[in-house]
Amino acid sequence: MISFNSVNIKYIKEYYSLFNVKFNINKNTLLIGDKASGNNFVLRIIAKIDKHYGGEVLLEGVNLKDIKDKDLNLAYVTQENYLFKHKSVFKNLIYPLISRKVNKKVASEMVVSALKQYDIKNYLYSQLDEKEKQKFFALDVITFVKKLKIKALNFNAQKIIALLRAIIRQPKYLLLENFFEDLDAKSCQLAETIIKNANATIIATDEEDNLRYLNFEKLTFANGSIKK
Repeated sequence: MISFNSVNIKYIKEYYSLFNVKFNINKNTLLIGDKASGNNFVLRIIAKIDKHYGGEVLLEGVNLKDIKDKDLNLAYVTQENYLFKHKSVFKNLIYPLISRKVNKKVASEMVVSALKQYDIKNYLYSQLDEKEKQKFFALDVITFVKKLKIKALNFNAQKIIALLRAIIRQPKYLLLENFFEDLDAKSCQLAETIIKNANATIIATDEEDNLRYLNFEKLTFANGSIKK
């Protein structure tokens, strides 16, 4: 469970991004609100990106400020898609495992398993332009993702790789920031499948009550507060 107890945070001196919010998250939850509502600050606080807040946030009964960043068992997919653009798809996917000292062979097997489970090669190939497709025609899945650079992928494909990288290490909490915004239909369908199979508590933000989060608990934010 994650508990927010009278939490306040200011983005600028005169304006509260969150003001005295109190709520608990113990299941998949959608935080609804526009970009000025404060809902994305909930994700940033949980991920310990924004640490200068008032009030108390408890993660499974422990004060979030007492938990070291490296001990947070969560993954955060932001709208910016923070990927290594000049590195391969494979290196991007294996990075969070290697950085947590997972055995390289085991890490590689985990990446390959995810690639095959979601048929990522065919999806990525379909998103390439014709010039890029000629370079990678008939490659096996491992060679394909080791040769294909992130910078060759379009917006949709980069979002999918960011999502796959997030869930590949099996975090306990998965944070999604307006994930489906501007995503094409094919990518939305694949993302839904990946999210559905993620063995994690999902906390997502969206500007509206998105039907893709049909079975989620809903909290609506406006002007830094939760609407009753």
